[in-house]
Amino acid sequence: MTDARDIVYRPRGRISGLRAGAHSSRGVGSFGTFRDQVPFLVHPDARRIDVRGTLRDPFENTLVRRFQQRSAIDVYALVDMTRSLSYEGRARKQDLVVKLCGALARSVIRSGDRFALIGFDSDMRPDCFMPPNRRLATADDVEARLGQAEWGGRDAAG
Repeated sequence: MTDARDIVYRPRGRISGLRAGAHSSRGVGSFGTFRDQVPFLVHPDARRIDVRGTLRDPFENTLVRRFQQRSAIDVYALVDMTRSLSYEGRARKQDLVVKLCGALARSVIRSGDRFALIGFDSDMRPDCFMPPNRRLATADDVEARLGQAEWGGRDAAG
């Protein structure tokens, strides 16, 4: 299903992540968007010394440039697989969930983040579980797993 459009998502605020990605993070470092200048003793990175800023400083401090880093996140899709989703009105809810999760997985992978799937009804469903990953075929795997699964649980206690 390659006709699905991307789902645009953005986490609120700044995130704390270790992997480089597309979202604003709390961390400061050597790469990214320019953030500010600080004294060398605050951020001792000799590679980022700002010569022009150091010459302009009236207190004769050695200034270092700091940059706002960007990080990647993990996106989890929690899918309720109870009987309530077997209702068919104008559209089949199961098919809508499969398309939505596939489109979300494609969007997440394209932006450099990791996607995970957790399906549950009265228990967690091992056939509809995928740990976070960045494989290109994740969206197809998600659609295949959800499309072939039985949607008949009694409650959502899982």
